[in-house]
Amino acid sequence: MCKDRLTDTEEVELDKLVRSKKFLNENLDRLIAWEIWQNFCFGKWNSEVQNKDFCDKMGVHSLYTYRVIDRVKEKAENYIKNLSQ
Repeated sequence: MCKDRLTDTEEVELDKLVRSKKFLNENLDRLIAWEIWQNFCFGKWNSEVQNKDFCDKMGVHSLYTYRVIDRVKEKAENYIKNLSQ
């Protein structure tokens, strides 16, 4: 049987789950993939998502994407540096 709404207890439990850092860390890649998949399915090939909106959908701080880019850049620079040694 399919319910139209969650009970109050289910709402509270769901709220706790999605606000959990552990849940976010374990599922962030899935959340990002979901956003990419949605854009693909709806044919939004050239649409841009604002950083603030993207981070809000993922439930992360608005600086998250910049931190990821900086870490990737740092790892790439170190990799290149190690290749030349």
